[in-house]
Amino acid sequence: MLSAQMGPQQGDPLGPLLFSLPLQPVLHSLESVLTVGFLDDLTLGGEIGVVFRDVDILSGLGSKLGLCLNPAKCAVLAPGYFG
Repeated sequence: MLSAQMGPQQGDPLGPLLFSLPLQPVLHSLESVLTVGFLDDLTLGGEIGVVFRDVDILSGLGSKLGLCLNPAKCAVLAPGYFG
């Protein structure tokens, strides 16, 4: 008996592509000067206010794309900004 499942399975060679496709338009819509994504790892850079707005946008993707921002794995690097 075969079970029906949605989405790519682990080891599927198309898995990374199918994961990245829905995220691509979101990355293009962000306003940060630096926007780099590799699968579920994202890097944003630029003016701190713009980056924070983009992080808010990304954190709201949970309901749309099923992705959740993990604050424990996030880092803010702002040389000279925090004193």
